[in-house]
Amino acid sequence: MKRIAFLIALIALTISVNAQWTTNTTVNTEVSSFAGTDQDIETIELSDGSTAIVFWKTVAAPVNYELRLQVLNSAGVKQLGDTGVLISDSIPMSSYVNQWQLVRDENDNLYVGITATSNTAALAFKFDNQGNHLWPAGGVNLGVGFSIKILPLSSGNTAISWMSTSTYTSYIQLYNSVGAALWTSNTETWPSNVTIPGNLFELSNGDIVSVFHKKGTYSVNSTLYAQRFNTSGSSVWSSPTQLSTKTTVYNRIYSGAQSGDTVFFGYIGKQNNRFDACIQRINPDGTIPWGANGRDFDVNTTNYEMDVQIATEENSSNLWAMCTYTNTSQTAAGEYIQKIDIPTGNRLLSNTAKNLFPIGTNYTHANKLYVYNDRPFFLLEKGNNNGVSTTYLDVVMLDQVGNFAWADTSKAIASNVGTNKGQAKINAKIGNNSVVVFIENKGSGVNSIIYAQNFVDTLTLSNAAEIITYNLPTQDTSYIDASNDSIMVFMPMGIGYPVSLAANFSLSNYANSLVGSTVQDSSITNNTWSDSTTAVQYTVIAQNGSLRIWNVYVTARVVVSTAAEIIEYNLPSQLSSTIVNTNDSIIVYMPINTPYPITLAAEFLLSNNATAKVGGTVQDSAVTNNTWNDSIVPVMYEVTAEDGITTRIWKVYVVSPNNVGFNEIEKNNFKITYNNPIENELYINSEKTINNILVVDALGRTIYMQENISKNNFRVNTTKWKTGMYILIINNKYSYKVIKN
Repeated sequence: MKRIAFLIALIALTISVNAQWTTNTTVNTEVSSFAGTDQDIETIELSDGSTAIVFWKTVAAPVNYELRLQVLNSAGVKQLGDTGVLISDSIPMSSYVNQWQLVRDENDNLYVGITATSNTAALAFKFDNQGNHLWPAGGVNLGVGFSIKILPLSSGNTAISWMSTSTYTSYIQLYNSVGAALWTSNTETWPSNVTIPGNLFELSNGDIVSVFHKKGTYSVNSTLYAQRFNTSGSSVWSSPTQLSTKTTVYNRIYSGAQSGDTVFFGYIGKQNNRFDACIQRINPDGTIPWGANGRDFDVNTTNYEMDVQIATEENSSNLWAMCTYTNTSQTAAGEYIQKIDIPTGNRLLSNTAKNLFPIGTNYTHANKLYVYNDRPFFLLEKGNNNGVSTTYLDVVMLDQVGNFAWADTSKAIASNVGTNKGQAKINAKIGNNSVVVFIENKGSGVNSIIYAQNFVDTLTLSNAAEIITYNLPTQDTSYIDASNDSIMVFMPMGIGYPVSLAANFSLSNYANSLVGSTVQDSSITNNTWSDSTTAVQYTVIAQNGSLRIWNVYVTARVVVSTAAEIIEYNLPSQLSSTIVNTNDSIIVYMPINTPYPITLAAEFLLSNNATAKVGGTVQDSAVTNNTWNDSIVPVMYEVTAEDGITTRIWKVYVVSPNNVGFNEIEKNNFKITYNNPIENELYINSEKTINNILVVDALGRTIYMQENISKNNFRVNTTKWKTGMYILIINNKYSYKVIKN
């Protein structure tokens, strides 16, 4: 994440020193004072707003070409002298320059992949933005080969792919920070096939997706494929995925884009003698849900679609594409735009795309497409660039539906009359500043000079200051209430305060955030919550500097019990009490002749932090009285668990036998008390454990039997017993006479 301080300082710097970039687009800013007839350039933006330009300077034989670096700071001032610094004068170059590449890593170190045209040596260089070599000064020698593709990885290592001209297959290798190979041997992209590298993409787990060409039978014709490689260099998919049935060519650079672990690839394919622009989607498992050729830019088959560039933004559901069209004779050109819904692959600007500049205007894009806040931004080349004819360079911004965002359609970048502007390249915006680099001969001589021009975009600075996603490690869930600028995070049971964690979050594009004066980095910066009512306040700063305050609350929920038990229950002067958990009941036996109604305050013990009520009256142990009028109607206790939700109803019966109908008998130290005669229920109370009960009638027939009782108290329903005498046998040993009235 870019730092807030840097963002604000950069915007301020751009405004305050903008005059150091010339506003005269016929003059522009000189990159190097060297003037030559055979120059070649690559350029890339640096994170501090500077612009790096790597270029070839023609010199006398036998060197022929020097590779040099120039850096313009954010004010457009040369940082490395009048003609830059030397990177190498030992690359065996003949009289022309081959295809090459410039990329950078997150530390603004630069990488260049080059084929030496005298002996086809494949070389890879790494140097800092002052030109100091970080790999061997002569470059990492990959052998003989071309089409060198370099991908700096988030691990600090670097993936390189190239085609060997000795084996006619492409390889991929991983190099560490000092240029040493990490894999024991180079990994073949597709063994036993003639392949040429196209593009490399890094996935979130460090794996690499390589898009490459399988050489066709004729000249530079090819077919596109992709394969995924893990961090050990082994292929992940069982076989490469074919990306198109159309004929492509391996000697041109196609456009790639990425959203998460999904890769998109824009290419021009030839079929039935017509050039057609397509965009293919490559899932991380190697599947291509948009079909064998991907999504066609335009379903029409009349004109030629000659060059397509694609771009998307992180967390966006849209992918943009622009394409240069020509007539079938390729003598007149124009420009079209298309927008694709990523989840479905549907074309959003009609099936025939949206025309920006009609065929015949010769207004076409130059170099890359960028998207900012769902607005396409690109460099426009006006005129037929045959290297001689007059051309002009403008920048174009579109709105979210592909219309021109500016009333005057485009803004001038290079407007010198009567000159050709060659090799024009546009860099990504840093803050609101973008830089274009090109070659032009502004004088009357034959030599050209490298120029640059900045463009300050004041229209599309975003005011979005959203927190889009927000999660804490181990959380249960989180809720974002954008209408109240608040976020609620719920932690699991048992996690107490203080809670000190680093949030994983995402913000609006180009926004940054502070807590207090501390810049917030997702998954890195810790914040502490002391309770559930005090928020941590995030100040989110939009790209245009506007602020939005977000309050983040964390609820750390302690473990609460759902138990609603009556663990102990006793009445004053009782004989005994029995708690029967299986049917939520309690039986209390009072001494003989205790008269009803019985009004007493029970002494009881509940589950931890549970509460009890009888009716609407809160029950306090040994304090609150309740009344029993007989042994049949219980007092009902409603016990509520600690969680405040779980309840359980307990029935408390009080049995008070009298002398007339109650026997107390002791046999061989086994003393029981039971009611006799009985009516509807037999109550048995024993000082020792009752294991089993058997009741037989006068004829010896079994009337009732219960085993595995293991209690001191027991009740038997006798409503269906006939009048008469019965024998009660306890524990298969002790017998007693019982009369049923």
